[in-house]
Amino acid sequence: MSTRSTGSEIRAAAVAVAAVARREAVAADRAGAFAEEALAELRSSGLLGMFVPGREADDTAATIGDYSQVARILGRASLSVAVMWVMHSQQVMTIARYGSDDLRGRVLEQVRRGRNYIGSVTTEPDTGGDLFTSPPGPSARDGRIAIRRTAPIVTGGLVADSFLIKMRSAGGRTPRDTALVYADRSDLEITAGRPWDMLGMRSTGNVALELDGSVPRSNELTVPLAQIAAASFGPLAHVGWASSWLGCAEEAWSRVLRWSGRKRHRAFLDSDSALEEVGRVREHLEIVAACLRTCVARMSENNVHDLSGIPDQIHFNVLKTVASSHCYAAVERMIDLVGLSDGYSRQSELGLERALRDLRAAGLMFSDRRLRRSNGALALLDRNVSLMCGDE
Repeated sequence: MSTRSTGSEIRAAAVAVAAVARREAVAADRAGAFAEEALAELRSSGLLGMFVPGREADDTAATIGDYSQVARILGRASLSVAVMWVMHSQQVMTIARYGSDDLRGRVLEQVRRGRNYIGSVTTEPDTGGDLFTSPPGPSARDGRIAIRRTAPIVTGGLVADSFLIKMRSAGGRTPRDTALVYADRSDLEITAGRPWDMLGMRSTGNVALELDGSVPRSNELTVPLAQIAAASFGPLAHVGWASSWLGCAEEAWSRVLRWSGRKRHRAFLDSDSALEEVGRVREHLEIVAACLRTCVARMSENNVHDLSGIPDQIHFNVLKTVASSHCYAAVERMIDLVGLSDGYSRQSELGLERALRDLRAAGLMFSDRRLRRSNGALALLDRNVSLMCGDE
């Protein structure tokens, strides 16, 4: 995939990866195994590097709309693969925008060629996924930054070629002096801890890691993480995650609708209450799609440069909480509609049981409760009440 790939070429690549992801999804889920075949297809497809800039400033292979569409396509096949790709793409876009010239030169061409899958190390043993604080860490010395990091959970940690690591900035004096530091796998001694035997999202290869090593001083992104997170890192995650969750839920609903069209299953719709539930499922999906479309348009308009204003922060946080809750609620209603044997069985052709388990993680990833508390504080400052679809 070139830096001038069209939207149709990107979509075709995503469909090809989704076909591979779909084939291995059930077996990988049952074994709790990382989606290795899907990652191999992602490498060869060019999708790992679709956000690597071209020669001109802001010349990239894809738009934010393409990013959302790819996540949605992958989510329809395997939510684990979709989230894995979203998190990698978030790291790539962050390095492309905030990395030093030296770092960009060393990293991004390898990403473009599919040789560099970047893992995210943002959790701490004591503070979980809090992006804005970090315990004391080693300072820069002799032009290098020492890394000694305990990460309780890293997606794809055993197969990642490199990592973007949240840690105390070199010379940082307070817990809020946090930064992102890039490290190649070859720069680190890595000790794997226990794998996460989770209820859902079982193909993401989540594992605890101990990281020990050092990297060049230029591997630290010089813009503070708090600024990066508010301006683009957080909104990119929320758009990607919401797109993935919506893809998972709409694929589940499509399977139910095709199933209900068969003669022997039509009776389950022979009541007003059932039709009302069908309408409610569609309502859940439409609400998420509308929020997502608005936020994608806003991000595209802004070109991901700075979404740190109070209304934007509220809107993208709302996208995340609305998408996580409504996609899960939609699948829960589907299971109620079709009943125990077809809705809740692992042997059912509908696959609703896996979708429900996978989507349960949505509200826990960067917790909805944390985001709602943040939005409560932000909303008190937005006295003009600048709503997502309000008047300009």
